[in-house]
Amino acid sequence: MQSVFLKILSIGMNASWMILAILCLRIVFWKSPKWIACFMWFLVGIRLLCPYNIESTISLVPIQMEVPLNDSEKNTLKDEKDMAYIRIERNSFIKRNRESEKHIYQSNNTDRIRGDKAELNASNALADSIEKQVMLNSSRLRFFAVVWVCGLFAMLLYFVLSCFYLSNRTKTATYFKENIWESEFVISPYIFGVFCPKIYIPYGIDEEQLVYVLAHERAHLKRKDHILKVVAYFILSIYWFHPLVWVAYVCLGRDIEYACDEKAVLNMDKRERKNYLLALLNCCAVKRRASVYPLAFGKIGIKKRVIRMKQWKKPSIVLFTITMLFGMIVSVCFFTVPKTRGAGEMKNQEEINTGFVTLDIKPASVNLNENTGADGTILYYVDAEKIIFGGTYGLFVYDKNSRTIVQSLDLEYIECNYTQGDNYCEIAVDKNGGKIYLNPVRKKKLYILDLISNTLEIRNYPNSDIWKDNSLELFHVENAKQVSYHDGGEEKICKLNENDFTIGSCSYTEYPRKESNNKGELMYYPLFAQ
Repeated sequence: MQSVFLKILSIGMNASWMILAILCLRIVFWKSPKWIACFMWFLVGIRLLCPYNIESTISLVPIQMEVPLNDSEKNTLKDEKDMAYIRIERNSFIKRNRESEKHIYQSNNTDRIRGDKAELNASNALADSIEKQVMLNSSRLRFFAVVWVCGLFAMLLYFVLSCFYLSNRTKTATYFKENIWESEFVISPYIFGVFCPKIYIPYGIDEEQLVYVLAHERAHLKRKDHILKVVAYFILSIYWFHPLVWVAYVCLGRDIEYACDEKAVLNMDKRERKNYLLALLNCCAVKRRASVYPLAFGKIGIKKRVIRMKQWKKPSIVLFTITMLFGMIVSVCFFTVPKTRGAGEMKNQEEINTGFVTLDIKPASVNLNENTGADGTILYYVDAEKIIFGGTYGLFVYDKNSRTIVQSLDLEYIECNYTQGDNYCEIAVDKNGGKIYLNPVRKKKLYILDLISNTLEIRNYPNSDIWKDNSLELFHVENAKQVSYHDGGEEKICKLNENDFTIGSCSYTEYPRKESNNKGELMYYPLFAQ
């Protein structure tokens, strides 16, 4: 429920810019055909219902808003000292026996958000403070999500009760002609129904006046406004907390009435238009309580409608074209969000050509129950102090002394998460274990992750195979699951184990090479400590 609420909140915040843009356009092109405004509100509805952000290079949205603690985000959480922690998403039975709970594992040498080196002390007190902060945020989020659900049910209940009330009021209606019904409880003509809409009129309405009333109501039916307004109300129910959505809903109702007025009087002469306006005024002369029917087309904004129709003329082709052009530009540019640039997408290609460019480091975020991928987990480097390993799910540096992950890199962020195929990325480590080289072959770029200075750099790299580049002095790996290394004067074997081929099952063991034929019972250490 919390994740759905956060997604709704995020979509609503991003759609706010589109609503504001259309409100401005609606004021500037007041004399333009109102069906264009209705169509733009229709696009707003699609934007509010679309669960995904569509990225575009022509987007005019100033900033893509995301809500903190969103499950879809992979940002690392920080404590009060601005220290960063590797976040591991788990769906298993841990601590509080809650599924889909996110647990924070502290590392001794992990990254700050800015990529600076941080020295952290593994203390229970600090870990408890982080857990309390997460639980507090989770409680607040749960509270607001419950409030949102209550508001949603209240709006839907209002809808059901209103329809039930209106249905009871029209039970005694009598058939008049051509899907038109008369009722003593009807004060002003309206349409009720979605799949089988009917026009309801009051008894005793003048025949000449009825002609103009039916012209307006039939315009509603031809435009399918009885469906549009129901959908709009359901969208409003979802975003009941959003003031701009309320404004958009009100404006949609007004624009629907304006558009139907325009369609009804399109082929009328001056005398008929005058009679149409008189009929409009007569139908709304009787005072009545505010409409509580989401499906009832109440006569709103009568004064402005009369003034508009009195002065209204069929718009010129120039005005129509300009309005359509601006409407399309606004709709497309504010329907989408700015395209997120990957780490390797530079604003100026000359920056890469002239030398190294430093990039931000994004720590990896993993789900321990996910599969390790087609090639599984791969060992890239092993020495007496650390293990460098990874897969499609990320790149990790494991400290043997503390038995924790001390550094990580999100490979998808730099588009180096492919271990095979056309987008294959070569990954290798230098002999000293201080630098990691990542070469997405197809892009002819080389990423260099310096573990000592904790920096990530990129430069052009025309070579297709880093193993043939003698200037890099790489650590040689014969077997991606079993790597030999020298610990002082002794050669050892580090062997990787994947029990059920999930990320959380990855572990390793070590033994001297000379004892490879007589290893006995081996002790395996989990790479992701639980």
